Amino acid sequence: MRHIWLALILTIGLAGNGWAAEKSVRTAHTVITADQMVTENNRSRVRFIGNVEAAHHDLRVKADKVEVYADERKETLEKIVADGNVVVTKGERKLTGGHAELLYAQRQVIVTGNPAVNDKGNLLSGEKIVYSYDKEGIMMGRGSGKMAVVPAGPPKQGRK
Repeated sequence: MRHIWLALILTIGLAGNGWAAEKSVRTAHTVITADQMVTENNRSRVRFIGNVEAAHHDLRVKADKVEVYADERKETLEKIVADGNVVVTKGERKLTGGHAELLYAQRQVIVTGNPAVNDKGNLLSGEKIVYSYDKEGIMMGRGSGKMAVVPAGPPKQGRK
């Protein structure tokens, strides 16, 4: 089956304060492709369904479904909400889970739903992972009956 690929153009003055779609667009440094896109004229939300990939600078988000939210005037992105088989990558760091929210103002990704981080072979898991993608910081929280797991491996050669 042939996929229909769509990219989101976030309308910073380009479409009269509305949403629009084109085949290849780079606006506000976020590009989203998916099998299907659903818009509602009077809403500040666009839904993407099926094989969704979102790229924000060097941060990548893959999921089954993504919703993109803008401010009321549809001029600024506020967040991306991803659900189903979520994979977030930046460089060699890979976060996985069932749900993720990319918060533009805070420059963070919050991953829940059995989240894990794989960073150069080190696996971290907990109930909730908050990744500050501009500072490369990770904060993990544990829930009741769960532990935040940080495995300690053997020291690297040359370190004391």
